[in-house]
Amino acid sequence: RRLRTKTVHKTRNPEFDESLTFYEITEMDLLRKSLHVLILDDDKYGKDYMGEAKIRLAGLKVQRSLSVS
Repeated sequence: RRLRTKTVHKTRNPEFDESLTFYEITEMDLLRKSLHVLILDDDKYGKDYMGEAKIRLAGLKVQRSLSVS
C-alpha cells in the first residue's frame, strides 16, 4: 500500500509535519517488514528522484489507538 505526504512547494528546506496511519499491522508485520520512503523533487519540469530509505518496522515505537463506536 502507498501513502503520500502533501507536496511542499517553493522551499529548499521542506518540513513535513504529518502523520501517516497504517491499519491492520500485525506483530509479525512489525518483525518482518520495512517502511520504504521515496523522496522526489516535484516541480514544473517533472518529478525527479532525490533519494530513498528503508526503515525496519521492528525499530519503530508503536502507538496503539482504540476505536470507539
